[in-house]
Amino acid sequence: MSVFKKSCFECGKKVDVVKESLCLDCYKEQNPPIKEMKPMNMKYCNICGRIHYNNYFYPVEEFEEVLPNLLKKRIEFNEGYKLNGITVDDFEVRGSKIGFDVEVDVDFTE
Repeated sequence: MSVFKKSCFECGKKVDVVKESLCLDCYKEQNPPIKEMKPMNMKYCNICGRIHYNNYFYPVEEFEEVLPNLLKKRIEFNEGYKLNGITVDDFEVRGSKIGFDVEVDVDFTE
């Protein structure tokens, strides 16, 4: 830790670490971690009760477990970030609709 603090060019906050002259909060706001999330075409089959994705039928419980790994392949990150993990919450199938919340944990790379 340095005795001298650096100022954020955007908000003026005094911090130990800056990235491109911005504090980490301002850097994240101007350069979000996720660059693109490619669409996932998945369907729930009302007849067999499985989820169809990428030419494979998953039982719902198994799909919940493999979904974070499938999402890793579909998310493209901006430079300067590394993925720590993906968490899927509130997974639910209602009728033929599939819904879930995704939380992405990232760190800055040097």
